[in-house]
Amino acid sequence: MSNNFCNEKVTLEDWYAVCKSKEVKSGRSLGLWCGQQPLLIKRFKDGKLVAYERYCSHMGADLANAKEVNGSIQCNFHGLCFDKEGKCEQKCNITSLYNLKIFPIVEKYNLIFVYLGNKPKYKIPELHLDKGPLLFSPSQKISAHHHIVICNGLDSVHTYPVHSFRISNLKVETIGNKVVAHLTGVYKAWWMMFLNNTYKKSLTFTFTSYGSAISIADVTWHKTRLVIFFTAR
Repeated sequence: MSNNFCNEKVTLEDWYAVCKSKEVKSGRSLGLWCGQQPLLIKRFKDGKLVAYERYCSHMGADLANAKEVNGSIQCNFHGLCFDKEGKCEQKCNITSLYNLKIFPIVEKYNLIFVYLGNKPKYKIPELHLDKGPLLFSPSQKISAHHHIVICNGLDSVHTYPVHSFRISNLKVETIGNKVVAHLTGVYKAWWMMFLNNTYKKSLTFTFTSYGSAISIADVTWHKTRLVIFFTAR
């Protein structure tokens, strides 16, 4: 794992938010790269969403230009068709050699997630919200490997110098494919003093990192609860 952490030449097996839902309209395709993996995201006219390997397994034509024909995609170069399971549908003895790899895909939170692997090791986590608004922030481009950004909440060292948050209690545990940090403390930022002295109240913070590309912060302070979903795009 140490050789893979923050290694830009390695794309770990995990869920990745490859695009926004609105970027792939009905009957359309989107060709993209996720790390080292070329992908084709296809939303069929019947609503079915499929993630294929992007290049035709016959001679490498870009399937981002493929047509939808009878519920399959058809390569523009030699006309090979691939169904929603990636199977080549041409009627000859050798077409099984050209089956396309497909990847697990989930649409959630107005994003399209693709699992780079055969079988997901965990599900996209649910946001267990009691009530209140659901807000979507714009994507942010950061000059850092996504491993650093996603696991940042597990780093208790930076909480006081960066966020003026003084920890009084810290517990970190590993549960399956996730790492959970439980923190309790008090904000010492100057601007908190204007909030009717409630800055003195303790804040509880649970930060959960799933795999290498998803994390959730669940913050409770006074009478307020905030849940933030982070994902690498």
